[in-house]
Amino acid sequence: MALDIIASLSNIELRMYQTERAGNGFHTKGYIFQKNKEYRFIIGSSNLTQDALTRNMEWNTKLVSTNKGEMVGSVLSEFEKLWNAAEYTKPYAEFIEEYRRKYEEKQLFNKVVAEQKRIAKSEVLPSVEAYRLRPNSMQRAFIYNLLELRNKGVDKALLISATGERDIFMTDAGNLGNIRVSAA
Repeated sequence: MALDIIASLSNIELRMYQTERAGNGFHTKGYIFQKNKEYRFIIGSSNLTQDALTRNMEWNTKLVSTNKGEMVGSVLSEFEKLWNAAEYTKPYAEFIEEYRRKYEEKQLFNKVVAEQKRIAKSEVLPSVEAYRLRPNSMQRAFIYNLLELRNKGVDKALLISATGERDIFMTDAGNLGNIRVSAA
């Protein structure tokens, strides 16, 4: 995982800003580099991924400032406010395992949704509902736990959930590719 590589660098400290806990969104993409008294900022649309930095069409602005510049003062002040918000940030060692689990759940969820879309596309007349699949966090956890059970040799599972908005019926008929999630 890219975060592990970054965290292994001796001059890097990682923290995770918890948007859900803070009650706000966080979609900033800004990178601050300091060398001596000079700061370089890249602010724009790029995530810190290989594709974003090498292949994707991204719009970024590079700014250069001394440590006395108005822009550096403003950007660093905002960064320090977020970085030091102890109630909303966690150091790498405290957030990585939960982050890893959520990432794996999302990957599994995406695999199941892709399979559902494949099935829906193969129907003579696909239903609109086949494309509106949005299992909630409890249901995604079920899918993740189902995979864990499969790895332990368990070959059957069942979840019936009344969500209040719609009822979801999930079964595993013997292999991961046959999971069906349908609104009742």
